[in-house]
Amino acid sequence: MGVNKNIKKRNSSFTLIEMIVVVGIIAFVMPVVFSIVFVIFQQQARIYNLQEVKRQGDNTINTIQNTVKLYGSKIVDPTANPTGTFPTIIDICPQFPTPSLSPRSYLFLYDKSNTAFSYVFKDDSIASSSPSNNIIDLMLTNKKVVISNVKFSCSRSNQFSPAVVGAEFDVSRIINGETAVSMHYNTRFKLTNY
Repeated sequence: MGVNKNIKKRNSSFTLIEMIVVVGIIAFVMPVVFSIVFVIFQQQARIYNLQEVKRQGDNTINTIQNTVKLYGSKIVDPTANPTGTFPTIIDICPQFPTPSLSPRSYLFLYDKSNTAFSYVFKDDSIASSSPSNNIIDLMLTNKKVVISNVKFSCSRSNQFSPAVVGAEFDVSRIINGETAVSMHYNTRFKLTNY
């Protein structure tokens, strides 16, 4: 009877080598599992950042393009003659063979009813303004993203053709002082109300 009890005890316990093998497998598998989970979380954060940059960049470029195409009739430059009348589109947008004016970080326009509106690079964003409509510095993006390298330009194929307006900028999401995601936007479109 005493021998059978010892055999039963021996069958219900693990040997030292079995314990070492199990601990070794766990020690190998756990870091792999944690690294996979960490990579998944990192990729999810990158996808979220990319979605935010794309959403705000698309909204900004579409707002500028649609507003200028639908309502813009005259492009002006208040910096060329700040105290007098604004120069006409012929002065601001050169004809195509002529090298275009250097791109600017602002775009000032009038609609058909001579209501002024503009897009200006301000505080790491693009601000939309229309003083006649009581819209002053309406930011097209929120503080989650940063706009940089803003360039507006225009040109014409001939004296009587509508201006082709160019808008170009970078949208970035900065986290802990580093750029997490950045996208470049560039578009050209014609004024339809010229």
